[in-house]
Amino acid sequence: MSALSSALSPSRRRGFSPAQWRRLGGFYGVIALLHLAGWGLFLHYSAHYVSLVGLGLTAYMFGLRHAFDADHIAAVDDSVRFLLQKGRRPLGIGFFFSLGHSTVVLGLAVAIVFAAAAVKQELPALRNLGGLIGALEVVNDGLIKVLQMGRSRRGRAQLMQKLQEGRDALAAVRSVLALPENNPASLRQTLSGRRGVAWTSDIELEPVRRQAKRLGVRVNDLMMAALSGAFARQLDGLTLEPEQSLRISVPVNLRPGKGRSMGNHFGLVLLDLPVGEPEPRRRLRLVARRMAELKDSPQAKATLLGLAAAGHLPMPLERKLVASIGAKSVAVVSSLPGPARPVRIAGARMCNLVFWPPQSGGIGLGLSFFSYAGHISFGISADLALLPKPRLLVEAFRAELEQLLALEPLPEPQTQEVLSPEERQPLPASAA
Repeated sequence: MSALSSALSPSRRRGFSPAQWRRLGGFYGVIALLHLAGWGLFLHYSAHYVSLVGLGLTAYMFGLRHAFDADHIAAVDDSVRFLLQKGRRPLGIGFFFSLGHSTVVLGLAVAIVFAAAAVKQELPALRNLGGLIGALEVVNDGLIKVLQMGRSRRGRAQLMQKLQEGRDALAAVRSVLALPENNPASLRQTLSGRRGVAWTSDIELEPVRRQAKRLGVRVNDLMMAALSGAFARQLDGLTLEPEQSLRISVPVNLRPGKGRSMGNHFGLVLLDLPVGEPEPRRRLRLVARRMAELKDSPQAKATLLGLAAAGHLPMPLERKLVASIGAKSVAVVSSLPGPARPVRIAGARMCNLVFWPPQSGGIGLGLSFFSYAGHISFGISADLALLPKPRLLVEAFRAELEQLLALEPLPEPQTQEVLSPEERQPLPASAA
């Protein structure tokens, strides 16, 4: 009789021998002990870490589901058939398969724990190495592109244009890094790490637009001039020279076209707010002129180049470059257009929206303008060491904006006819 028929004979199918029963009992005993240990540890640590409750239950249920995956069933079934063909009773095939499978996972988890601890200790060195590898990769990609562009006349022309743009950008980077750190000392203190926020969202947009058109400036010019006056009020008590400025960073979108492509592709321009100028009209003109000069300047691309280069430098150099750029300004001021009509979410009308731009490099002030449904929101997020009461700056901004909205346009200068010396002579009597 073949081995298969012997394995399936009535004597083999009647039941298990005492030794086999003991073996099965051992299997189930080990399974019970593993469950008891696992659930005991789960209940113990869940009392101290509540977040483990959902995580542990989810992991257990996924484990039960994973046990019945098709590849597991096929592997166990293949082993059972093989042992039956050999005339052996396949006791414990599923037990040893699951134990070996879970032991590999457990071993990997333990290895990751120890590896993470080791990596954490060596992280600064690994960061420096990663920055160096990234820089070498960028250089390699650049050389490949240069070689490809140099193979054709059109490519060589494009290469020369890129080189000229690169020189202009590097010159702009040098000019940014050479800017003096002459912001008011009260806004250049060490940050405390504690934040305060304030905002207002009831500024009507249409009167601001009309006044900007009447005065021949942009809406952003009015906002920045009002902000300049608000900072001047906050600095009240300090002796401000007429030429004193307060430098802010203004994000500029550098995406091609209408800017609908994804990606964090923006630069920064550094705008000097004339906080030392006491007269609102002259302050507005100064802001408008400086904004116009920055509009077409390479400064935005230069800061983008500097920040992009910082990401490929070793960590100490990256921190130094970011800190050097950040030390030139005391605040990040972002202005974004929002929906012109009210937005509804789940049937509820969104009343207003405010945001705060992120800051880095030791900058402790983030200010935002956001237009939505005919209104402008103005928000402030400030380190309390620099601005203990952000609400006061909001109130000062509103007061300054009201002054600007009350300005009357200057009358057009009347042209006077310029007379020559001969024309200034009195007319002869006959002509009179």
